[in-house]
Amino acid sequence: MVPFLRPASITTIFLTFFGGWNIGSAVNSGLPNSVEEHLFNPIVPNGDSNRLEYTVDGALAPNRIAVINQIMDEAIAMLDRPYRAGGKTPAGFDCSGFVSYCYLQGNGQKLPVSSREYINKGTPVDIADALPGDVIMFSGRRASQTLVGHVGIISEVSDDIYFIHSATSSGIRYDRMSSPYYQKRFIGIRRF
Repeated sequence: MVPFLRPASITTIFLTFFGGWNIGSAVNSGLPNSVEEHLFNPIVPNGDSNRLEYTVDGALAPNRIAVINQIMDEAIAMLDRPYRAGGKTPAGFDCSGFVSYCYLQGNGQKLPVSSREYINKGTPVDIADALPGDVIMFSGRRASQTLVGHVGIISEVSDDIYFIHSATSSGIRYDRMSSPYYQKRFIGIRRF
């Protein structure tokens, strides 16, 4: 994504890899062209160019911005923690344990501890309206399954949807919805 100056009516959200998650307004940050360079191969930036930049509708309420900040701070702090079946603590998380932990620690909100329960909670969100902090749902290991078997937290919406989650193979990490594995298993998005 090539950075550019944005109109005042747009809110810019930044993911600061070496200083936390920040949401606010900004101008050209001098970022590299590829979002993937930051998410999958983070680099140590020069100066203040350590932010992953993207935009959401300027109508996003300030209290929602604060909630997203708190949830994402918790999620990012858990990166590289191990996967543990049934895990709900930083010692090890399963996918729903991770999401519910981040929401509880980030803003005190209790979410389901079973991925299957997410389909009936929160507010359904169209993929075109997804925002950071929304919960993304997938089927389990079998792509043909119609029940929710995996959840994560959306961390970025740009040319793709990036999310942070607890993967059975590698623990807490980022992935993108366009990867063939997740594209085949996508079920929906919920806002809490």
